Amino acid sequence: MHGDGFWLISVEDWLPVMSVARYAAPYDQREEAAVSQYFDMGDQTLWNPSNGASRLFMSQVHVYQAEVGLPSGIGPMKADECQIDPVPFKAFVDALLAWHRRTSHAVMAALAEGFVAAVLVLAERAGIEVNWQPAGYR
Repeated sequence: MHGDGFWLISVEDWLPVMSVARYAAPYDQREEAAVSQYFDMGDQTLWNPSNGASRLFMSQVHVYQAEVGLPSGIGPMKADECQIDPVPFKAFVDALLAWHRRTSHAVMAALAEGFVAAVLVLAERAGIEVNWQPAGYR
């Protein structure tokens, strides 16, 4: 905890969360999984979560689009597939990280961490370089 009463999250702090998110896809892609949805960029599938995980993630996408004031680039889910547009997605990821860095409310930061980690993994899988600043950067 920072002396001002808020958490400063470093890249090293994100690694365990990103590690869990990074390896979620192989679990979700098991053959016995009956239903799932695809998050694709072009012909590449970035993530294939269960319908429930996808529904929760898409709900959070809408929340954070409103919070940062930018479209995410994550298209609507149609026939269990959605396309991610890399240009607005990169802008959204950079804005989301900047918002998270500025957030001085510990509960808001904690609530956002899982979503931010999932978005970072999608960006990594898409080969998108994000604007990650060290903790405490202003």
